Amino acid sequence: MKNHDSATNKGLCYTIKMKFIKPKRLAENNITAELYHRMRLLNLFCYLEYKVKGVGRFDMVVINIDEIICIIEVKSYSTHKPFNFKSKQMERYKSLKIPVLGCGRFEEINDTILAVKELLSEASKTTGQ
Repeated sequence: MKNHDSATNKGLCYTIKMKFIKPKRLAENNITAELYHRMRLLNLFCYLEYKVKGVGRFDMVVINIDEIICIIEVKSYSTHKPFNFKSKQMERYKSLKIPVLGCGRFEEINDTILAVKELLSEASKTTGQ
């Protein structure tokens, strides 16, 4: 019996085309991916989807050797608005006494990276590294 779907099983031969319709806002995963990519290009070490039992799952943590320097929470806002640091989620994160940064738009990635660099600089001063 011949397979009649749009793709063949032998290769990447597709006959159906689909038009891409640009979303009104960039997905959170796209912002996270770009932030991660830019940080790695600068040799800033980060870990995605970091879980802490009883607290939650952080979108990203920035690491200096074996210490978490900060938590980065990524959201996707279609317009410029302040990041909500007063949510229950943010309160749980801040209870750990680790700086929490927010990145809500693609345009905020550079500012987020600058804040990370400042935190790393402060950490290296206190540890003498």
